[in-house]
This record gives sequence, structure tokens and C-alpha cells, in this order.
Amino acid sequence: MLGATLVSAFSLAGCGEEKAGAQLQGPPPAPVRAAVLERKDVPLRYEYVGQTEGSRSVEVRARVQGLLLKRTYREGAFVREGDVLFLIDPEKYRASSAQTGGELAALRAKLEQTRLEHNRISDLFAKGVVSAKERDDAFAAYDSAKANVAAAEAKMQSEQLDLGYTQVRAPISGITSQEVRSEGSLITTDSAGSLLTTITQLDPLYVNFAIPGTESMQVRRQAQEGKVVVPAEGYSVRLKLADGSVFEQAGRLTFEDRYVDPSTGSIRARAEISNVKAQVLPGEFVRVLLDGALMKDAIVIPERAVLFSQNGPMVYVIGEGDVAELRPVTLGQGVTGGLVVESGLEAGQRIVVDGIMKVRPGGAVSVIPEPEAGGEGKPVAAGKEQSAGNGGVN
Repeated sequence: MLGATLVSAFSLAGCGEEKAGAQLQGPPPAPVRAAVLERKDVPLRYEYVGQTEGSRSVEVRARVQGLLLKRTYREGAFVREGDVLFLIDPEKYRASSAQTGGELAALRAKLEQTRLEHNRISDLFAKGVVSAKERDDAFAAYDSAKANVAAAEAKMQSEQLDLGYTQVRAPISGITSQEVRSEGSLITTDSAGSLLTTITQLDPLYVNFAIPGTESMQVRRQAQEGKVVVPAEGYSVRLKLADGSVFEQAGRLTFEDRYVDPSTGSIRARAEISNVKAQVLPGEFVRVLLDGALMKDAIVIPERAVLFSQNGPMVYVIGEGDVAELRPVTLGQGVTGGLVVESGLEAGQRIVVDGIMKVRPGGAVSVIPEPEAGGEGKPVAAGKEQSAGNGGVN
């Protein structure tokens, strides 16, 4: 009986030691996905809020007054340069032109008569038959007749223009607005009564936006320091539309102001985009994407690898023995693939990119390289991600 009691006591003591040993060993390593950091050239994309605008907006005005007989276009439709948009009553101008035409014919006949008289008197004066006064009178009559014909021709040309202006044509190709004057209205040539409609040219399309002055200054400083290479031929421009899609046509930056607007702290800029199909209309709000700049020797980490705490952004760095340590970092702008690290990390270090919620500071992690196509593990190249095996990473 005593022996059985002793055996039981020793058994209980052994179990207690095993549990204590297990507690001392701690939790198992957390499965994670990791990445080896490397420095590389990274394409930059700058993004701003912009608004579209027609490259030209022209007021269509009447050049002659009269009764507006007809509007020949559909409001809001596309018209081509030279298309007839409005018809103003032409009868007054047609009659005036016909009258001037008759007067011109009479003056040309008079001119021919004075020309013949001029030539005849010149011959007679050379023979000494007529006096100098008669010769001078003939010359004056001929010159006067020529002047009268020239004046009548100019008047005729002006009246022909006025007659042509009764057909109001589109000065440019573009989209029309609503009519300002309806059919039957009396059109005048002053600023208030001559406006008929407005045409906006959609191709090319302008996009106006503002660049924060601080950001522009940072880019200039980085370019001077050799950290950023600015495209020599200018930025390429893409538009992200309101539905989230990216417009198919690329454009270019055509204007950037040389001073910062003190009221907004920003720099005015404008891009030009081809819009042949008129898919984008003036007045739309868009996201302007500027591409072409390059950041040299940058370290980029996935955004999901960053823990944002009260002390700022932190990253788990995997050290010797696969122990994870929290490291504060200074982050720069977002780029394709993640965030630029300005300080806090170096090339060659490994960081946790997935499974960070399972990691504890100073805790062990389990990193398994990505398998090859045949299923065998392989060392991970710099900048490539490593994943934990058996799933287990959220």
C-alpha cells in the first residue's frame, strides 16, 4: 500500500515538471510570409484632383440684324466647323445687294465712256486741236469714274458679306449648348442681342488641376539631390474617371505655373488629352495621374506589412534565430507595390509582410521559402516574398 502511494506521488511530480517545462518553452513560432528588402529604381505616380474643360469655347454671335427664321442644329449635338446653325431673314440684304449691283453696272458703263473720251482727247491734244483745260477735264472725269466704280464694288462686297452672314455658321467643331435666342426673335448686333449659342471643342480636352506647393518643392529637391529623375520629355498623363476606370487615351502635361498661388498654396497646372470619341465631357471631376518620374535606389514595402501605432508606423524585422522585432520606420509616398521607406530599414533585411497579427515583439516566427514549380523549396531572392507553409497566414 505504501509502495503504491509512493509511485503515485512520483507520477504526479513528473507530470508537474513536464507542464512547467512546456510553459517555459512558450508558444510555437508564428507562421508568416516574409520579404527580403532590396534597393531598386521605382516608377513614381503623382495623383491629383482635376476638372475637365474644353480646349476652346466660342460664342456664336450674329453679325447682322434681322428676324431669326430657323435653328438648323439639335441643341447639345456635335457640329463641324462651317455647318449652318441659324438662318436670319436675308430678304433685306438680298434686295440691297441687287440695288448696288445695278448701280455698279451703271458706273462701269460710265467708266467705259470716260475712258474712251480720255483716249480721244489725249490724241487731239497731241495734235494741238484741244486746249489743256479740255484735256484736264477729260482726265479728271475718267479718274472720278474709276473711283466711283471702286467704291461701288466695295459696297457690293460688303453687302454680299452681310447676305452671307444671314447664314450663321459654326466657327469651330464641337458640342453646342442651348440656343440663347429662339426662332422668331429679332436679332441685333450689340453684345446683348447677338449671342445665339456657344460651341465647346472637346478634342483635345484640357484638364485643370493644382499641385501642392510643398509637394512640388519636395520633388524639385529630390531631383537636385539625384533621388528622383524627372522625365526630360515631360510627364505622361492618364485620367481616372468618376466610376474608377482609367481613360484609354494618355495625354501630356502642357502647362505648369511658375509661382505658388498664395490663396491656395498650390501651383496651377493643365494637361491635354486626346478625346476623339468625346467620351469625357467638360466639367467632369477626375483623378489626374502623372507618370514618368523615377525614384532611384528606393526600398519599397507592402502596405500590409506596416503596423500603425500611436508611436508611428512600425515594421516587424526578422533577426537572428527568426526572432521578430518591431522597428519604427519613416514612410514616404505610395508607389506601385507599396510604400517607400525613407528611413528605418536597410537592404538585405527580412520583414514580416503577412501574418503580423500573430507575431509578438521578440517572438519567434516560422518562415518557409516559396516552393518551386516542382514543389521543392528554394532560397528567396532579394525583394521576393517568402510564405509560411500549410496556409496559416491571414
